[in-house]
Amino acid sequence: MTDFGYLKDVAPETITDVSFDPVNGAYECRIDALEHLMGDSKKTGEPYDFYSLNVQVTKVVEGDGAMNRYLKKIFSNDEKGITDLRNSMHTAGVEGLDFSNSDQLDATMNMAKDKIIKVRAWNPKRMKKDGEQWIEHPDGGRTQKIKVVAEFQLKNLKTAANANSSSAEAKIPF
Repeated sequence: MTDFGYLKDVAPETITDVSFDPVNGAYECRIDALEHLMGDSKKTGEPYDFYSLNVQVTKVVEGDGAMNRYLKKIFSNDEKGITDLRNSMHTAGVEGLDFSNSDQLDATMNMAKDKIIKVRAWNPKRMKKDGEQWIEHPDGGRTQKIKVVAEFQLKNLKTAANANSSSAEAKIPF
């Protein structure tokens, strides 16, 4: 049994709602998790096998205010996806990952946890293929995309104070 006595003298805090719209910008992020996910889809029953990079925004360098937002990048478990994952981790300066095989990578993924990396995020319109042509998805909406970068090519620089002010009180405990 774990004792929660430390909560006795602490008042609960109200959690406020924030927008979860896709964001555009340049962000410094903390790697929250690098995971190898495998299983069967509950919806379709089809098997899945991919790697997921989950990051939390710690600093808005340019773009939408997104402090403390979580962003995700999926890497397929094939030659293209694993090469992209290796290149992303190299670009981020994450060391200690063993890409010799999936077992070695899985065993060393925890080396990425809590590393600070640079991420560019954007949100293109959702598209779908209609015959030979790509068209805007009838449901509209946008998808969140991210890529790991070594350095930012800044376009419309907002000051860090202005960009980070939307959630300036939120702190990341690590």
